[in-house]
Amino acid sequence: TVDENIFKNDVVFISDKKGFTDYEGEMLRKYISEGGGVFIFPGKNADINSYNNLLTSKLNSLRLESLNSNKEENVNLKFEKIDFEHPVLSGVFRNQSLNITSQKILVESPVISSYYTLLPGGNVSSLITLNNNKPFIAESDLSKGKVLISSVSAGNEFSDFPFKTIFL
Repeated sequence: TVDENIFKNDVVFISDKKGFTDYEGEMLRKYISEGGGVFIFPGKNADINSYNNLLTSKLNSLRLESLNSNKEENVNLKFEKIDFEHPVLSGVFRNQSLNITSQKILVESPVISSYYTLLPGGNVSSLITLNNNKPFIAESDLSKGKVLISSVSAGNEFSDFPFKTIFL
């Protein structure tokens, strides 16, 4: 449940939540606009209409399209583009002794069986893009804060992403 306690945190992870009430949406909007960070991992039972109501009308972010569960198509999905300079990822891939980020870093892609197609809006950037040009993780700003959305869940029902080193 999202309530006033959210303001006690700098970053909040929301994983496998079915949907959001208007009150929860308003709390998230206020929290993010005041500088909070939210990372959302939708699960297989996500109410897409509820997520889109939150993401588009409250957070001015992207939309979720339907769940893509075509395992034959998805088996070939890989990370194609990674924004290594983004603050969330730069510390992971930075060579501390040289203080540079290498573009030649090999990042193991997860095996994906299902994912939500993320439909970005105007203020959305992709941190990781798949080889089908769909965002894997996207970010949008809301006043002083940020929201990140993953196209897969934080569990292993969509992929083995939680078992890859980049997940940490």
